[in-house]
Amino acid sequence: MGKDLLSSNPCTISWGEAYWIVSNAIISIISIISIFNIVSIVNVIRIV
Repeated sequence: MGKDLLSSNPCTISWGEAYWIVSNAIISIISIISIFNIVSIVNVIRIV
C-alpha cells in the first residue's frame, strides 16, 4: 500500500499488499456486476 507498484519488482510486493489489491479488485467486480443487474432489472420493468 505505500509503495509505487510500477517502480517496484512484483516479487517484492508483500502478502498484505497482494491481499489488499485482490480484495479491492473483487469488491469492484462485485459492485460492477450488481450495478449491471440493477440496470437490467430496471430495463425489464420498463419493457413490461
